[in-house]
Amino acid sequence: MPAFVLWCQHVIRLVRERGIDAVLISGDVYDRGVPSTQVVELFNRTLTELSEFTTVILTAGNHDSPLRLGFGAGLMKDSIHIRTEARRAGEPVEVRSRSGKLGALVYPIPYLDPDIERRNLAPRESEGEDPQPEDYLDRNHEALLRAALDLVAENIEGGEHAGAEV
Repeated sequence: MPAFVLWCQHVIRLVRERGIDAVLISGDVYDRGVPSTQVVELFNRTLTELSEFTTVILTAGNHDSPLRLGFGAGLMKDSIHIRTEARRAGEPVEVRSRSGKLGALVYPIPYLDPDIERRNLAPRESEGEDPQPEDYLDRNHEALLRAALDLVAENIEGGEHAGAEV
C-alpha cells in the first residue's frame, strides 16, 4: 500500500507542476471487483486532488466492476468523467487547455466484456429498444471494438464537433 500512496502523490505533483490538461486512466483502477476500503479511500483522495488541477477521464478495466466503479459518475464534478458503459463510446469528453481552448476530444471506451457487451452493442431499431438475440454481436473482442469504434465514427462524422479544429 505505501508504494501506491507514493505513486499517487507523484502523479498529483506532476499534474500540478506541469499544468497537465488531462489524466487518462484506462481501467484496472482496482485489482479486483470488490477492492479493500483502504484502496477505495486512496483512489477517492487521489481523484479529488487531481480534479482540482485537471480533467480526469476514467474507463473501467477487466478487473474493475463497472457498476461499482461507475456508481455516482453522474454526480461527479465537470472535471471528472467516469465511463463504464460501452454504448457511450460515441460521446466525447472535451479536454480544454487552462485558457479554455478546446484541445482534444477523447472517446473513452471501457473494457468490452464479450459476454455482456455483445448484447449492449448490438444494433437496435431505436435507442430504448432491446436488441433481438439474433442481432447480438459475435462473442469476440474484434466485433465489440468494431461496434464501439462505429459509435465514435458516427459522432465524428455527424456530431457537433465534425470538422472542429483541435
